[in-house]
Amino acid sequence: RDTRTLEILSAMALAAGHGTALIYDQDLFGVSDNVISLPALNRFLFKPERLVPETARLDPDWLVFLENPSNGGWIKDICRAFKKSEDLPAKIAVLSLQSEFPEADSVIPGEAEKAFESFLNAIDTGSVPAVIKAEGLADLDALPLPDTLLFSGAEDLSRSYMVYAGKGCSGNCSYCEEVLYKRALGSGYVRMRRPARVIEELVLVKKKHGMKEIISKMRNSRGCGR
Repeated sequence: RDTRTLEILSAMALAAGHGTALIYDQDLFGVSDNVISLPALNRFLFKPERLVPETARLDPDWLVFLENPSNGGWIKDICRAFKKSEDLPAKIAVLSLQSEFPEADSVIPGEAEKAFESFLNAIDTGSVPAVIKAEGLADLDALPLPDTLLFSGAEDLSRSYMVYAGKGCSGNCSYCEEVLYKRALGSGYVRMRRPARVIEELVLVKKKHGMKEIISKMRNSRGCGR
């Protein structure tokens, strides 16, 4: 899900005249791994400083992080490593869900797309505050279609594509991250996209990547659905 969100944020930045690039830190044995989760081994292998040279070569003005319910600690560790480097003078912004980030130059609480819109508007004014309050929720059908080239080096979209028909879930399963999003962003967070907009996305991805499989993800009162 975060992949699709980051692709939409990239499309928003590109539409506003900015360049984007992805720095990919593969989570081999962390909580996002679908096969084996070994926290001790994951921590041992995690070396945030190794990302500094690759990031510095891109010479970015801003580094933007997207917080989800489980990666707040990772973001803080990465931010500390980046801040220590004299080769990486870029400022840091965090689209925050529920945490505080003293390591960041700007923190924007709220729904990711709405928060990023507020961040882009602040960049245009030439002054980005330490905290930006992003009010309300994004119009899902008004968002640009995902920039599917962002993850081109990390995923093969010719094989399979995950499309999200909406956001949130009306259920309250204690084990599901959707409950955390709903608590943080309000019950209005649960909503659907227009079918025509979903089809438009699939047609675009098919033309670009020729995917062989589509996985449709939606939420309802019965939980997850495909």
